[in-house]
Amino acid sequence: MTDLINQVKEQHKRDDFSFDDRLLVYSNLPSLRVHRNWATYLKGIFKANRCRLEVSVDNHFHGRTAKISDDILREIYLAQSPEKQALMD
Repeated sequence: MTDLINQVKEQHKRDDFSFDDRLLVYSNLPSLRVHRNWATYLKGIFKANRCRLEVSVDNHFHGRTAKISDDILREIYLAQSPEKQALMD
């Protein structure tokens, strides 16, 4: 890994960002969640070794939880005792 980091440092000195480009391609392979997590992990390793990669990897994913509608929240609120309603306010 050290050899790879040193090689990429030398490439960056020559304005060669081909490793960064390949990491971006890798991060967009299916399954996105797995590849983007690994790409982010690798970016961290390179950063810790003073070799920042000029690539942005989006690793934020939408939650799988369905949103609770306002009507349901209102019914839950109304079903509570006045004391609990006061705590919720």
